[in-house]
Amino acid sequence: MLVHHLATRSEAPLTSPRLVALKGKLLTAPNDKELKQQIREVDLDVRRAHFVKTRLKQTGGWLLLAGLVVLIASGREVARLREKPPQPAAAGDTSEALMRTAARARLTVLAMALLVTATIIWLALSFGSRLPDAPGEARKLLDRLAGLAPDSQETVPGPSQLAANWPRFLGPGGNAHTTNTVILTAVDPANGTGICWRTATDAPGFSSPVVWADRVFLSGGDATN
Repeated sequence: MLVHHLATRSEAPLTSPRLVALKGKLLTAPNDKELKQQIREVDLDVRRAHFVKTRLKQTGGWLLLAGLVVLIASGREVARLREKPPQPAAAGDTSEALMRTAARARLTVLAMALLVTATIIWLALSFGSRLPDAPGEARKLLDRLAGLAPDSQETVPGPSQLAANWPRFLGPGGNAHTTNTVILTAVDPANGTGICWRTATDAPGFSSPVVWADRVFLSGGDATN
C-alpha cells in the first residue's frame, strides 16, 4: 500500500487539472457532444482513482492500529515472561508452572494473530467501491448521467429538465448560461416595464431564486423566522 501511495498520483475530483481544462474548453463549445462525453469519462476515472486511494489509506490506518495493539500486547507479555520469578529456598519443581505459563503466552499470541487476521478480512470486505468495475456497467452509468438510458428508479430531473428551468445560482450549469431564447431587454420596476407580477415576501433573503415550471422559490429569514 505504501508503494502504491507513493507511485500513484490521485487528483481531487473537484479540482482535477484535466477536468478544469476540459470544462474551460466546454465554455467555448457548449454544444460539443464529444467533449461532454470526454468530460464524463475523465470525471469517472478521476473519482475511481480517488476512492481507491482513499480506501487504501483507510485500510492502512486500520492495519497500523491493529499492528500497534498486537505489538504492545506482545511486548507486555514478553516483559512479563522475562521477569525473574521468586526463588524461595524451599521451592519445589517449577518447570511445570513455567511450561503452563509459556503455553498460555503462545495461546495469547495465537489469539491476537487470529483477531488481527479477522479484522483485516472484515476491513477488506467492508470498504468496497460503489463504482462499476466492468466497462459495460461504466458505460451504462455514463449513459444514465447523460440522460440517454431510461431508468425507472431515477427520481432526479434529467439534463433536459434542468436546462429548461433555473434550478440554482447562475443557472443550470452554474455559468450564467441559458438555452432560453426569450430574454427581456428592458426591465424598469418604476414604470412596470418588463414586470409581469409582484408579490410580498415573508422575510428578506440573499439567496438566488429558483424557477421551476410555473413556480418561483425564494428563501429568507429574520430574527424570529
